Order: sequence, then C-alpha cells, then structure tokens
Amino acid sequence: MLVLLFLGTAMCFAQAPLVVSAAVDKTTLAADEVVELTITIKGADSASQEPMIDLPALEDNFTVVASAQSSNITMRGAEMQVNWQLRYSLVPKKEGALTIESATVVYREKTYTTDALTLTVTPAKNPLPPSPQKKENPRKFPWSDKEGIEIYKLYSYCE
Repeated sequence: MLVLLFLGTAMCFAQAPLVVSAAVDKTTLAADEVVELTITIKGADSASQEPMIDLPALEDNFTVVASAQSSNITMRGAEMQVNWQLRYSLVPKKEGALTIESATVVYREKTYTTDALTLTVTPAKNPLPPSPQKKENPRKFPWSDKEGIEIYKLYSYCE
C-alpha cells in the first residue's frame, strides 16, 4: 500500500515534456508576399512560469511587420495544461532560399529547440512602380527662365 501511495504521489509531480514546434503557412512565396511564422509551445503545467524563448535572428532575411502572442489554459480534473503561440508576419528582404533558424525554449531548466525552416522566395509578383520624377522648376514666370513664387492675398469686405 505504501508503494502505491508513493507511485501515485510521484505521478502527480511528474512533468510531461513540452512539445515545441515552428511552422510557416507557406514554403514558397513571392518577394512582396507575407509569410506567417508560428512557434507553438504545448504541455506546460504552470501558467505562472512562462517559458524563456530565444528567437532566431529574423532581421537578416526578413522584415517583421506584425507579431502576436496568445496562451490557452486547459483544466482537466486536477491537471492543468498551458499552451502558448507566438505569431510573426514576415516579409522577405531578398530572393532565393532563405532559412529561419531554430528557436530555443527553456522551461524548468530543460532546453527545447524547433527545427529550422527553409523558404523559397521568388521575384515579386507586383513590383513597386517607379518613383515619380521631380519636375525641374515647376513654377516659372512666362517671361523668364527663373523660378518664381506666387503670392496670393485674400481680402474680405465687411459692412
């Protein structure tokens, strides 16, 4: 009976391992498109102790245009499970094969890593139009080649 009590107590305090993953919504995209990177952390047993997340250097190959974080707490009897999601909207800075390196998560003195992700970036589908050219001397007097200033004075008449 003592052995069963000990095993039951040990099972209550046993920690389930975290499941840490990274995913993108598409692996091939044009240079002017946005890709969504989602890092998911499942299986934490405490909402008060958040995992420490070390993100890869995204700024080398991408511009981060938006980010969001969400958490979900599920209670089943005496068990609690906390899940986190981090989302990043990324725009590639160049074309070709780009890699999103592994993210590292530390939770309760254990380290977890995601897999690296490789994306293929093709030329932009809708390239930006050329910037308008500045006009030289937009206001010239008709009798001169010199630039002029137009002055308007407004008067009001009150009776």
